[in-house]
Amino acid sequence: MKQIFSLSLLGFSAVALMACAASNPEILRVQTITPEQASMCTFKGDVYSEAPYYGVFTGTTQDKLIELGKESTLRLGASHFLPTLPVRKGSKMVMQGKAYNCP
Repeated sequence: MKQIFSLSLLGFSAVALMACAASNPEILRVQTITPEQASMCTFKGDVYSEAPYYGVFTGTTQDKLIELGKESTLRLGASHFLPTLPVRKGSKMVMQGKAYNCP
């Protein structure tokens, strides 16, 4: 019984770690900042991300919106991302934000 539990726990841990891995490893360099921190940075542009809305907003959906926002931040050549709160627009969840370069 103990072996079954250990194997189950190991399998769950592997799945959880794979889910946390970013689809683009370069986005790990992009840092999320607060409005106070952004005031000391150079604005590079606005970013936008969206994800399907299936009737429930989960942490996984929010993580995906942030990941997509960070990818947009990278495309602008910026190093930091200031996200806004996600909002529902029809069948999608939308997050807008701003890209910055910070010292």
